[in-house]
Amino acid sequence: MAITIEELESPHECADSFEVVVHNRAVSTLVTSCADAVDWWISAHLLSARDCPRMVGFDIKWRPSFARGVRHPVATLHLCIGRYCLVYQIGRARYLPASLYKALRNPRFVFSGVRIASDAAKLSEDYGLEIEMAVDLAKLAARETNRRELRRAGLATLVRELKGRDLKIPQGITLSKWDARWLSPRQVKYACADAYYSFRLGHLLLFNEIYLMWLMKGFGYFLGPDDEALYLEEMLEDLR
Repeated sequence: MAITIEELESPHECADSFEVVVHNRAVSTLVTSCADAVDWWISAHLLSARDCPRMVGFDIKWRPSFARGVRHPVATLHLCIGRYCLVYQIGRARYLPASLYKALRNPRFVFSGVRIASDAAKLSEDYGLEIEMAVDLAKLAARETNRRELRRAGLATLVRELKGRDLKIPQGITLSKWDARWLSPRQVKYACADAYYSFRLGHLLLFNEIYLMWLMKGFGYFLGPDDEALYLEEMLEDLR
């Protein structure tokens, strides 16, 4: 899979910004350990929809341990909504912003990921962060497609089976030092790709429910800001 990355001028002084292109789709990606930058991202891309229900792609990474019974704390938290991704170096944060606690507990944000219950438990154990609404993509895919074998599928398998796309992530990246002070471009690329496809598959599998909620509110209510129009475009893309 061709994933490209280009550094951009950052919209926030304590964050790095990149354009990551995943399967010809450009995703604006913010990388930071700064609480103020997380506040900005949440305000700009999650809270901009007022009371609109939203799907949010979710993933975490931690430094691998090769000692039995030893687990390093979560190093990075990845969120994606539409064409916007946040890679939060939570393990290097001086403190966690209240906006993150509130966003994860907000019932109108549905966080989607593979084996998300296990990831959520790690996040709770390490940082006291709790997720209110979470869906496991593998279990959801098995239910919606009536294919029980998908219950144990990883993200790459789900992307291949449901979207017909290749998402092979090198093991060297998966097992890399996610607690490093500076993430490498390859780490940023694949962190973004994981979160982006967690978002896209969540939409694909739960499209009918989300579409109904949007209809109940009225599309016109949500199509003001540019990112709202892009978000709707992502929803409609999953019908193709």
